[in-house]
Amino acid sequence: MKSRMPAIALPHFTKLRTRLAVQYACLFALGVIAVLAVSQVIIGRQAQRAVTAELVTSATVYDRIWDMREHSLMTATEVVSRDFGFRSAVASGDAPTILSALNTLKARTGTTVAAVVGLDGGVIGARDQLGSAVGQLPFALPDGRHSAVVSVGQDTYRLITVPILAPTTIGWTVIAIRLDKQELAGLEKLSAIPIKASILQRAPDGTWHSTDPTVKTGPSIDTLVAHAGQPATLDFGDGNAYAIARPLAGPSTVPQAALLLRYSTSLALAEYRPIQLGIVLAGLLGLIMVVWGSLKLAANIARPIAALQRAVQTLEEGSRTELVVPNRDEIGQLTESFNRMSAGIMDREDRITHLALHDPLTSLPNRTFFRQSLDRSMQRLARTTEQVAVLCLDLDRFKVINDTLGHPVGDA
Repeated sequence: MKSRMPAIALPHFTKLRTRLAVQYACLFALGVIAVLAVSQVIIGRQAQRAVTAELVTSATVYDRIWDMREHSLMTATEVVSRDFGFRSAVASGDAPTILSALNTLKARTGTTVAAVVGLDGGVIGARDQLGSAVGQLPFALPDGRHSAVVSVGQDTYRLITVPILAPTTIGWTVIAIRLDKQELAGLEKLSAIPIKASILQRAPDGTWHSTDPTVKTGPSIDTLVAHAGQPATLDFGDGNAYAIARPLAGPSTVPQAALLLRYSTSLALAEYRPIQLGIVLAGLLGLIMVVWGSLKLAANIARPIAALQRAVQTLEEGSRTELVVPNRDEIGQLTESFNRMSAGIMDREDRITHLALHDPLTSLPNRTFFRQSLDRSMQRLARTTEQVAVLCLDLDRFKVINDTLGHPVGDA
């Protein structure tokens, strides 16, 4: 057996002014809600445009700063690579001399790793997975490029290569900078808004993930990287945020890492909250004014209608009431019509009563009037000591006058 949902009882107002006030207030409230909804959409889009522009600017600034930093690092590395003693050590395979020069280069440039790659792919100054990536880089880079971003395990590095010439190429000097939290924090400080920067790494299956626990791996991140430069609103572990991703050039055409920039939507909308609050306060103030004005308007409308209702009840009881015309609008015209109708009804009632109790020819009281008067007198005698006398007046042979001289003479 199906159970029925209880019907929602809608409020029923017996007073016209209350009904008008509620209706006007509801209509205005709907208008305010519509304005708030539209303003929220407009503010959200404006905030998204502003934040997106700032994210794009931050990514562009990051690229430009890296270009300048790469030029500076290459200049410092070229000084070492052109040193006669260093070139001689590379040519002879003097590892201690090479490592000493590389340590000096690391200290001078503030890089993570400095290494030398020989023509045979051998590496001095880097080991394990990073050493393997460093050894492959000079042979993987296309002509004209000197840097690339590679992923090594859970870490991401930007590698810069400088050829060692004597006078032909006998090897390469490679420096590596880890793109860690400290490096990204420097990027975050360059932005005019408090953005968060993260590094995404490409998995063998083509998906993207990050060591940042707040970045959720999934199709949304993959789509964001695929549509590089196009912003999107994503759900991160620390809340929703406007995000943009930019792939970082790797040794081949397929990037191994990408830069993810995001800005919290709550922070983006925070500067618009005074506007939203102002709209809400203006709406509430307008609602109060509409309710007050509606009550006043409804009272002005309902007052003459209530007076008309009382006058109708009085007229129904047999009395007549003359209403004052408040103005010349529809209510005033209705009042005038009621006054005319009331006067006409009372006039007709008086004529009907007169015809019922008086003779139409002589206008003297008739038999009905006599009986009513006699009944009242007899009822009064029961309460008082008064006496009542009944006189009867008759005209003899009146019928003869009507028959011989005619009814007009008889009436006269």
